[in-house]
Amino acid sequence: MPRRDAWEIGFHFESGDTQLNRFLLMGFRRHLFEIKDTLGESFEAEMWDKGWTKVYEVVPVEPYTAAHQAQIGQRMAQVITCLHPIFVDLRSQAARIKR
Repeated sequence: MPRRDAWEIGFHFESGDTQLNRFLLMGFRRHLFEIKDTLGESFEAEMWDKGWTKVYEVVPVEPYTAAHQAQIGQRMAQVITCLHPIFVDLRSQAARIKR
């Protein structure tokens, strides 16, 4: 597979528990319209490798300038602010189901 000159920013669910990864993916997909409204149309939620899942966007690699680092840092803060409350709620639901 060719290397692409891009990064992914978002949540990767890499638990050994495939069912938990899928549960989180389905939960985030239920919020995908809200996520896209807040973060932009570039965000996706999908299956990945080894039973893992992810909610992410692809951003092109650029030279490591101070301005670019600040831009990526700001974007990561936006992503965390949007996705973390959804994750906390879904993880709480998952914990209740596992009891």
